Amino acid sequence: MVVLLFVLLTNVSLGLFVFLRNPKGRVNQLFLALALSISLWTLSSYLTDYAPAQYRLVSAKFAFIFPVVVSGSIAYMSRIFPVDLRTRAKYTYYLVSLVFIGIGISMTSLVVGGIKLREDGTNVLPGAGYTLYVVVVLL
Repeated sequence: MVVLLFVLLTNVSLGLFVFLRNPKGRVNQLFLALALSISLWTLSSYLTDYAPAQYRLVSAKFAFIFPVVVSGSIAYMSRIFPVDLRTRAKYTYYLVSLVFIGIGISMTSLVVGGIKLREDGTNVLPGAGYTLYVVVVLL
């Protein structure tokens, strides 16, 4: 638990440090979003195994939401860092649409069909749309 807290605080601190150097910069804003989403992904993955049983399903769904945000942030950052490629609005709408689709299906039972509690954690049971989720995250 101490290691988890250290990693979360370090990651969020790094994101805030970069953001506060230039709060109006798109790269700085995206880096903060990336750092926060990685931290929340880590926390939700931990809670999927160690939270009280009634919260594990919600934690599992969050553990699938944040990778969508991470992949979207990385994809957009690759277009503007180190040189802003003047990302076309069409690309941005496509990317944002994919992120919202991924988040939307992650909140339903399409991605996380259920959970099975174990003594040492939780088994996440994939839903019918898990393959679609993987495609969205990889695009």
